[in-house]
Amino acid sequence: MGRLARVALLGLLVGVAVGPRAAAQPGGPFPVFEGLEQIARDPDQPREQRLAAIDGLGKAAHPSVVPALRALLGDAQAEIRAAAAQALGWPGNQRAVDLLVARATDPGEAIEVRTTAIGALGRIGDPRALVPVEELSRGPSAALRREALLALMDSALAQRGDRVAAGIRLLEDLDQEGYPRARAAIVLGASADARAVDPLVRALKDPRLPAGFTALPSPDGLTGQAKTMAERLRSLHNVRAHAARALGMLGATRAEAALLDAASDPDPLVRIQSVAALGRLRSPAAVPKVIQALEDPDLRVQETAVTSLGVLGDAAAVPFLVRALEAEDPHLRERAAAALGRLKAQAAREPLTRLAEDDPEASVRQAAHRALRALDRDPNASGQ
Repeated sequence: MGRLARVALLGLLVGVAVGPRAAAQPGGPFPVFEGLEQIARDPDQPREQRLAAIDGLGKAAHPSVVPALRALLGDAQAEIRAAAAQALGWPGNQRAVDLLVARATDPGEAIEVRTTAIGALGRIGDPRALVPVEELSRGPSAALRREALLALMDSALAQRGDRVAAGIRLLEDLDQEGYPRARAAIVLGASADARAVDPLVRALKDPRLPAGFTALPSPDGLTGQAKTMAERLRSLHNVRAHAARALGMLGATRAEAALLDAASDPDPLVRIQSVAALGRLRSPAAVPKVIQALEDPDLRVQETAVTSLGVLGDAAAVPFLVRALEAEDPHLRERAAAALGRLKAQAAREPLTRLAEDDPEASVRQAAHRALRALDRDPNASGQ
């Protein structure tokens, strides 16, 4: 069979394997799995086709594929073993737990196989995996710790243990790159657990760059999509910005002082998230700092400050928001109109009316109209 014919057959087999399962007898195999298994097990097949076949078996999530995937855990190629471990990790696949624990805890196994096995155990969520994964989360290997803590924090296995404790440990593991630590910060922010506040404050105050951050592509000198992608990648690894965001999610009032300091941080992403968090805290003490952020050199910080002033609800912000209605950037004008409507600022009726009638941007005119309707609903609002 030629290469193109093999590829076509593989696509057909994978499509059938992961398609509707009505034709299968309860507990019985799909005959089409035999074709995928043959491709997956054959060392003479191209690597890409073997990996695609293994992926198809895993996506089928059927008990009858477990023996074939178990056999592939013994393949000579680590990449194939890792793919088999990944494929075994469907939710509730209890038959694979002992197999995956053995791979994850085998010190002679390739690290990529061990980390993949840990992730698969997390997705399965069986309580038998909790103790071995906990032990791996405290071991000397940063890669194994990362995957174990992610599983304990943010997978089906997290329901079996203390996901907040795992998130704190991952956040504070300085051997890890920025992305998993930033992910830990957001999980902690969503936890509503007071234990997360102090670790997040420490992360916000820590000026050290995360491990591996300097190796990320720099947006300097780039333009267009390449620049946007580089900035996005760096933002995903920005632990301090994510810590600030998480503190706002928690409504952590005792973090106010740290957030006020961070609102003047050299890093614009940290400033953005700190100003946003201060708005969520709704503290009167934050109003002057957020008003000051309206003059920030970064337009994104200005836009965040405008929105936060609307949330803070202090009439002292009204004249500054009215001034923002004249900003060159239409997004800033739109946000200022929305904030003034939220504040029910009667003093802004005239400039809002001009904006609703004359602004060249339809989205700004619409925001001004919405603000005016808010004023009409509450003629005794603040800012008259």
